[in-house]
Parts: sequence; C-alpha cells; structure tokens
Amino acid sequence: MVFNSVDFLLFFPAVCFLYYVLPIKVRYLWLLAASYYFCVCWGIKFAGWLFATTVITYLCGRVLDNVKNLKTEKSKIIKYKKICLVCGITISLSMLFFFKYFNFFGQAIEGVLNKISIKVVVPKVSVLLPVGMSFYIFQGIGYLIDIYREEIAAEKNFFKYALYLSFFPRLISGPIERSKNLLEQIQQPVKFDVEKIRRGLLTFAWGLFLKLAVADRIANVINPVFDNYGDYHAMSYLVVVVMYAFQVYFDFEGYSLMAIGSAGILGYGLKSNFASPYFSSSIQEFWRRWHISLTSWFRDYLYIPLGGNRKGKVRKHLNTMIVFLTSGLWHGAGWNFIIWGGLNGFYIVFQDLTKKWREKVYEKFGIDTNGVLFKCCAGLVTFLLVDFAWLFFRVETFGKVADMLGMMIKNVEVGKFFEIAFWGEIVTAENLVLITVLVACAFGVDYLRYKNIDVVGYVFKQPWIVRWMLYYALLFTIVFLGAYGEGYEQTQFIYFQF
Repeated sequence: MVFNSVDFLLFFPAVCFLYYVLPIKVRYLWLLAASYYFCVCWGIKFAGWLFATTVITYLCGRVLDNVKNLKTEKSKIIKYKKICLVCGITISLSMLFFFKYFNFFGQAIEGVLNKISIKVVVPKVSVLLPVGMSFYIFQGIGYLIDIYREEIAAEKNFFKYALYLSFFPRLISGPIERSKNLLEQIQQPVKFDVEKIRRGLLTFAWGLFLKLAVADRIANVINPVFDNYGDYHAMSYLVVVVMYAFQVYFDFEGYSLMAIGSAGILGYGLKSNFASPYFSSSIQEFWRRWHISLTSWFRDYLYIPLGGNRKGKVRKHLNTMIVFLTSGLWHGAGWNFIIWGGLNGFYIVFQDLTKKWREKVYEKFGIDTNGVLFKCCAGLVTFLLVDFAWLFFRVETFGKVADMLGMMIKNVEVGKFFEIAFWGEIVTAENLVLITVLVACAFGVDYLRYKNIDVVGYVFKQPWIVRWMLYYALLFTIVFLGAYGEGYEQTQFIYFQF
C-alpha cells in the first residue's frame, strides 16, 4: 500500500474517521493498529521485524534510563550506559546489515581474497529488505542516543513508543523523526483541528501532484533511455541526467509532503524534509536543504561524536568524508552509492579547502558575492555538480557510467539541442511542453518557499472563489495529467528501495 494507490485512498479516510470518533485517550492505540496493518500490507514478516526492533530499542531505552539511578560510582554508571547503548545500536545495525549489506560485503570480501589466491565462497542470502527498515532503525538508534545523553527520558508506555517507530505516514521513507518531536506529540492528546486538516489535505494533494504529474511523467521519458542507453544519441544522456535530477527530487519531495500532509490531518506535525535545495548556491547549502532529516541525523549522531570541526582541519575533512561515504552506503549496498556519497563529500571538502583562495579572487576582481548574477552562476555550478553525482545514484554499475560519460565526451554536439528530430527520439513535443510547464509550476512554488513564504497559508488567505479554482486545477492536473501505469497501477517511490 502506497500513498498514490487506490487502497490508501480507501484506507486513510477510514482510519481518520474512526480516529476522531474514538475517545481521545485511546486514539493512539487505533493509530498503532492502523500502522501495523499498513505494514502488514507489505508482508507479515516485515511487521515482525518492525516489532522486533521496537522491543529491542524499547527495552534498551528503559535500561538506559534506569541505570542513571543506580547507587554506585559515576564512572560505573557511565560504563553501564555505554554498554547498554552499544548493545542496542549493535543489535539494531546487525539486523540492517543482514538484510541490506550481507551479500554486498560478502562479495567484496570474496573478490579480494580470490585476487590473492585464497579461494573462498561466501554464501549469498536471498532475503528482501523489510520496508522502511533503514528509516525506523535510524529513528530507534537516535532515540537511544538521546536517552544516553539525557536529553529525554525513556518512554514507559510500550504502545506509545511502538507508535513512534511505526507511525504509518512516515514508516516507509521517513522523515526520520526525533523523539523530541514526534514522541512528545504522541504523549499528548490530539484534538480535532479543522485548520490542521485543511493544511494537511492541501499539502498531501501537492505532494501527490509532484509525484504523479511531475516525477512519474519525467520517469516515463528518461527510463527507456537509461535502460537502453546504447540505442540513443550521446547527447540524449545529458538530457536525461538533468531530468533525473528533477525526477528524484520531486519523487521524494512528493512522498515527504504526502507523509507530512497525512500526519497533519491526524493532528501530528512532522519535520520538513526539503527546503528548496535546487536554489542553493553551494554544495554545503544544498546539503542543509536536501533530505534534512537524514542529513541532520548524520550531523548529530555521527559527525559531531566523531569530533566534528573541533579537532583541526584534517580531522574535520576526514569526518566529512566518513559521513558522506556512510550516507552513500545507507542509500544502497552498491559501489555506485558509495561513489555518489564520496563525490558529495569531496565537493564539500574541496569547497572548504579553497574558501580563502576564492575569497581573495572575489575581492581582487570586485565580485559581489551577494549579487543576483553571482548567486545564479553559483547556483548553476552547484546544480551541475550535484547532477553529475546523481548519475552514479541512478546507474547501477561504474562501467555503465563510464560508457555513458565516454559517449557524451566523444560526441559533443550542442547543435543537437536545436534539432526537432533529436528531441523526437526522447519525448513527444506535447509531452515536452507539458513537462516543462509542470516543472516550472513546481519550481515556482519551490521558489516561494525558498523566500520563506508560507504557500499553503497564502492560498487560504485568498477569496473562496480563488481557493476553489486552485483546488480544482490541482485535482484536474493530478487526475488527467498524472502519469499512471497500465490499468492505473500505482508506481513506487524511488526512496522505497532504501
């Protein structure tokens, strides 16, 4: 069951109706039941692993909370807390490693040993990664670290904690919520709030528009080129790589907005996962605006504990590379994801190393770094660097990436972009115009958000006739211009694979 499916459009209204009919004190139990039903729709085994993670992190959290009250030496209390934290993290990551990384590391070890004439065969495990595991395990680990740091107290009510990990709007692909946000909301009774419901509905609808009308329509154009890259002109690859940058953003942003919207309808506020990242004028700014819940998780629970920027330049850059390589590995068990993470880490390290040199150049030539022209140029360079890294994210093997890059370099023909026949090989004229208009609309709203304008609030301030014209236009676009599979079969979200 996914947000863009008919099943969800039947499931969610029923959940909401009973949720607001039931007494306030037991509503969280209904949400817990609905969340596990949502998970069971993906497979009973997946719900079992979610429950196992919940039990482990809940018990570790309770032990961590109780250890600090022991009547013994402070050094021993710290030691016991570290042991408990390490156990909880190790068990949680072991499950993730087994499902997601066992085969990858097994093949890597086997390949290295075979090269030095040590014949070893590492058995392969044929298992599916439980849906949402990467997200809810990180959320559980963050919860344990918060308790260890004594930033929060352990949740005593097992069912409320279970809802915190399984809350279905964010279960599959985040956002990765913090205990100080979502868990605290679960502990408070939720009342019927018309304003939150209105805002949630419009947010959900905009997310559905980004997914169906923008991301999936782009996917229909670029997937055949990626899958049959030897059958197209080299310049076609440049086009689809740029379009993929739009697809992956609007696909994941669409999911995040639907998660935030559905949670808002139920009275809960999830953190924003994106803040107009493609309007960034540097790689560092891009990563402050892209997948914010994951980026901030790595910052708070990996980068800072490693020493952050407190132990000199070399250590700072090493920590940055560790974080981005880990982020790449988190996204997938493949060398392409590691290269993608490493590239982004390298961009940030290089940007930091050249900062003083660039400032001198700007000063020497009188370049206004706050000017519109500079920001546009910096934004374009940032986008191109990010887009180049996306190629490794999209293409499975380094050999295929090398082939595509080689063909693009050897067959540079800028004039192709002005040939109708060239575009006809990739997309029809009507579809190209439609995609251009839809992407422009999406980025128009994104620009308003970049300027810190509350777009939803602005819409609600308009006269009723304007509001309803916008509502119907959005509904029309989703229904009639959305890209659907055969028989209106829903398409998966890109980040479901992680």
